[in-house]
Amino acid sequence: MRVIDEILDDLLAAIRDLNADNLSKKEFDLKIDLMIGRVNQVRINYEGVRIHVFQRIFEQLLFQARYKAVEALKELREATHKKSFNNRVRGILRQKLHFLPLYKTVQSNMYGYRDRNGYYLPPNIQVFVLEGGETHE
Repeated sequence: MRVIDEILDDLLAAIRDLNADNLSKKEFDLKIDLMIGRVNQVRINYEGVRIHVFQRIFEQLLFQARYKAVEALKELREATHKKSFNNRVRGILRQKLHFLPLYKTVQSNMYGYRDRNGYYLPPNIQVFVLEGGETHE
């Protein structure tokens, strides 16, 4: 979840800057657009997690997670009242941009596949990567 955590860290930094008046609303909207672009680049690391058999199913689930994340970021951008803005931020953080359920599903399938087939999997496998295998660093 490192890729998702990095996107969330950037989101929190932008929110802090917005609340401290260090960032205008237009600049915040631009940062949200950049985060939407990064969310659309998130892919599942099939080579690392070894779940090629279920690739079509997980692609559909990944599409749903990305769609929900993009919609949540757009709603955050359109929030006008501080209370609704804060509630949306809490929802995004609680669900880790709607990627948390997919992460848990991929992880349980990965460990089940490992146990059934006796493969060795390193403990620090990154489930999500940005397109091209890059991180944002």
